[in-house]
Amino acid sequence: MRFGEYPPQGSAICDDEPDAGTPDGISDNHLSRPGERWAEADPEKEAAALAALGFSKPLIARLREQALRHGTSIEPELLRSGKVGDEA
Repeated sequence: MRFGEYPPQGSAICDDEPDAGTPDGISDNHLSRPGERWAEADPEKEAAALAALGFSKPLIARLREQALRHGTSIEPELLRSGKVGDEA
């Protein structure tokens, strides 16, 4: 897992740093809004692609649930699971 792959969750995150937004006050911090970074990923297309590659339906369903919980897409969850590497 790489730093910044998952958005901040819950109250365990304490951000003492001031927001370093743009001069007009608009923040470019993607991690401030959970799930926004991965909003363009379509879970149905990702699941269909993984099924076509031979991944099991239970694994895909588990990855989809984790992605929803973490605010990511299925791809980073698959990489995090250890079933495949970055090279694949």
